[in-house]
Amino acid sequence: MQDVLLGSVRQSLTSCSVWLAVQAECADPLCTHAHLVQGTRSSRKTTNVNVVKMYLDVATIASDGLLIFKHSEAFMPVCKCIIIPCQVLDGLLTALHIQLNHPTSHQLKNIVKRYLYALDMDKAVDRVTSGYHSCAALCQTPTVQQEQTTSTPPEAVG
Repeated sequence: MQDVLLGSVRQSLTSCSVWLAVQAECADPLCTHAHLVQGTRSSRKTTNVNVVKMYLDVATIASDGLLIFKHSEAFMPVCKCIIIPCQVLDGLLTALHIQLNHPTSHQLKNIVKRYLYALDMDKAVDRVTSGYHSCAALCQTPTVQQEQTTSTPPEAVG
């Protein structure tokens, strides 16, 4: 886990040829790719117009035809993250969560955001990590604070 966080181990999830095939099978990235190539915007009659518009705001096409998101942080080089379709996101995160031996939500977010980009990534990671009973058992449980109310005795009401 620590090697993955430090970046010394190359993840198999960054295979461009595999993600190119996945993007070609899903409608939203395929539509986004077509709009970027043609230089057009989606019409309002499209069913997933909001998803495609969000992809169009952040996506660029790499030299191999893959949809990517260019991400930059302070004091770091520009990182090219592969755009993951929403249809495969939960399955991918579940597989990574199991493969990496149930990392915390924060650790999984750090790993995934280094290589991949998806809409609502944080919510999906939280869904996956909270879905495992063993992971949920390690989370802190919220404490219930007792409300201090000044209630009148029942015989005084009347």
